[in-house]
Amino acid sequence: MFYEVIFYKVIFCEIIFYEIMFYEIIFYEFIFYEIIFCEIIFFEVIFYVIIFYDIFYEIIFCEVIFYMIIFYEVLFYMIIFYEVIFYEVIFYKVIFYEIIFCEIIFYTIIFYEIIFCGIIFCEIIFYEVIFYEIMFYEVIFCEVIFCEVIFCEIIFCEIIFYEVIFYEVIF
Repeated sequence: MFYEVIFYKVIFCEIIFYEIMFYEIIFYEFIFYEIIFCEIIFFEVIFYVIIFYDIFYEIIFCEVIFYMIIFYEVLFYMIIFYEVIFYEVIFYKVIFYEIIFCEIIFYTIIFYEIIFCGIIFCEIIFYEVIFYEIMFYEVIFCEVIFCEVIFCEIIFCEIIFYEVIFYEVIF
């Protein structure tokens, strides 16, 4: 499910989430370092100017992912990134820590043996490395995006990342 369909034809089209899926490349040192967000995204200003512009444009977060239920039928089916994820916990304080990439998503099933194979956005990725100090907390998704409006009703639908992030660049 999360192998051929998700992150294969829709999202990172044969590049991201395919064989290594955020294992040694993505979300390893500085999230999408060489492949996805090439030294810019999730590094200095996360989703700065390139993220979701050229990368997640037509492939990833185009019309399916992050639309109403984000990763609805492709990525995280029904629970992921809807009310539980990216709502009050994710990208808020610990991002993908207790709810998302801890017990539900990216923990045992999702991004465990398929995507992040061991480095799942639990303790290494979205915990102490990526979204910890720079985690959409003080830079991007601090009080604007994934805080109050976080994938709630505006999630990548019409405003995507509110007005600050992905404003004129996103999609």
